[in-house]
Amino acid sequence: MRAPLPISLLALVAAVLWTGCPTRYPDPWGDDDSADGDDDTGDPCDVPDPYGDGVDEDCDDCVDGGGDGVDRDCDGYPANDDLDEEYAALFDCDDSDPSVHPGAEDTTADGIDQDCDGGDCPDTDGDGFCGESDCDDSSAISYPDAEEVADGLDNDCDGVVDEGTEAYDDDGDGACEGADLGEPDLTCSDGSVPGDCDDDDPDLNLTDADGDGFDSCGSVTGLADCDDAVAMVHPGATEFCDGQDNDCDPLTDELGDADGDGVSLCAGDCDDGDELMSPLAAELCDGADNDCDGAVDELCVSCYAWVPDTYASISTALGGVPDGARICVRPGTYVDNIDLNGHGVEILGVAGAGAPGGGGGGLGGG
Repeated sequence: MRAPLPISLLALVAAVLWTGCPTRYPDPWGDDDSADGDDDTGDPCDVPDPYGDGVDEDCDDCVDGGGDGVDRDCDGYPANDDLDEEYAALFDCDDSDPSVHPGAEDTTADGIDQDCDGGDCPDTDGDGFCGESDCDDSSAISYPDAEEVADGLDNDCDGVVDEGTEAYDDDGDGACEGADLGEPDLTCSDGSVPGDCDDDDPDLNLTDADGDGFDSCGSVTGLADCDDAVAMVHPGATEFCDGQDNDCDPLTDELGDADGDGVSLCAGDCDDGDELMSPLAAELCDGADNDCDGAVDELCVSCYAWVPDTYASISTALGGVPDGARICVRPGTYVDNIDLNGHGVEILGVAGAGAPGGGGGGLGGG
């Protein structure tokens, strides 16, 4: 008959034959309160579960969940131990609570961010804002400080819809850009009229303020009124010598020199249809105010013959007038061989400094 084995040896054999946890209950390590019915002293399940070895040492059905690694609460989301902001949305914001992780249902105002979105409320549209801070939690493009776009929504949650876009009247002149930007079907969110040519300037709009048939945006005729407060100023109006651009061309007082005497109406020509009348002309004895000084025939000069009216050239006039006569020459360019032949005559340029003989001067011979 064999002698019985010592009690210490039996204990050793029992320990060797232990292959795992007979039941799978949570058994926090070191609490002396095992749920498997055994005393914690020497309990195979009452041990740490080091991360990274692929073994569930603590029998909690979470492999490598209890050590210093990630996903300590075994909720399927690892802890962001490195605080990697770029991938923060993928990590567990509280790896000690399995009910807290990305995608979990968030209970409003309980002081816990269950879904790890940074707020204590459900973020339905996933834009990072929820509750009262998100003015539309059904739209991911509407949240505080979002970019405002022309879509009929308050994207930036400031209480105003579409401000700063082509669908809003930003300058308050009654019109938004709308159709002016090539979107004829776009309506203005604030009830204004589409077609503003400059929504930063309230003076440029679709209103014909002076009733001359032109508005400052040119929405009707295609030509813009350059001064919608003055009815006599608009495209095609008559230009006056009043210091304004009456015809919106955009020159001021640009009346031409119609008679070619070197002086325009706005420069003082009293008759821009007569080359013998201008502030530079000599006063002739002809019943007209040639020098435009308001007086007629004062200290006037008389002409015996005119070139090219009476004579075609100065040389022919010299041969046809008597001594002492005055030959008056109109403005022009004359190529001639002049031989006074002893005649005592005066040749007078009658219309300005550019005329032969100068303005009021003469060329005599004797």
